[in-house]
Amino acid sequence: MRIVSVASEANPLCKTGGLADVVFALSQELVNKGEDVSIIVPYYSTLKNLKDAKFVTKLQFNMCWRHPECEVYLTEISGIKYYLLKNGIGDITLFDKVDGIESYTKVFKKIDFRISLG
Repeated sequence: MRIVSVASEANPLCKTGGLADVVFALSQELVNKGEDVSIIVPYYSTLKNLKDAKFVTKLQFNMCWRHPECEVYLTEISGIKYYLLKNGIGDITLFDKVDGIESYTKVFKKIDFRISLG
């Protein structure tokens, strides 16, 4: 079975609190049971040094009067596929101001998840 989680953080890539631990632990347990697990998270600017993330595709979405593109990157850690979304609105960090977080929230709400998970 294919299982996809969407989260604001996930270990070991990005962590500010307990959510990252829970998302990773649940995903790891499902992988151990033989499931195909993917996690979709923002590509925070603090992850720029992530060398093995490969570009997958660009998606365009509608957000009011803007039509920004979202770049999708993929990396795999401990059998879990991490899809990283770079929103094209502006880089944010895990500890960024509310404006940046709101931009990502809008992206997650509006994006057409045409990501090929295969």
